[in-house]
Amino acid sequence: MCHIVQLAVAKKLLRHFDGYMVPYDMAEEPREVEGAGGCPVATWQQVVAGVNYFLLSSDNPTPGSMSPSHLKRMFQSEFGLHLCEEALGHCKLSDVLQDPRLQHVCGLDADSRGRPILRARAGGQ
Repeated sequence: MCHIVQLAVAKKLLRHFDGYMVPYDMAEEPREVEGAGGCPVATWQQVVAGVNYFLLSSDNPTPGSMSPSHLKRMFQSEFGLHLCEEALGHCKLSDVLQDPRLQHVCGLDADSRGRPILRARAGGQ
């Protein structure tokens, strides 16, 4: 049974939402729920704006690119939001970053050592 559910999530037939498994097209944006540490969970609109902000910020030591491993911490410290893959309909952060809703903002690549790197798209807002 677990394998069937895992396949349904991977094929985007089911997703986690508010502690339940629901059809993927149901509840496009997560409701204001609390995540880890009592922070509200980021919506897709907040994720798109936040990723764009972090990539293009003058505080970014390498403007236009960054390691995706810092995103969750940055969302919590900068915006007071919990970046929750499951609430956004994905199992992994890499899947969130490759979602079509972020295509115009960023792309997930690998650096010269094979580590994941998030890069701003030329047409990012």
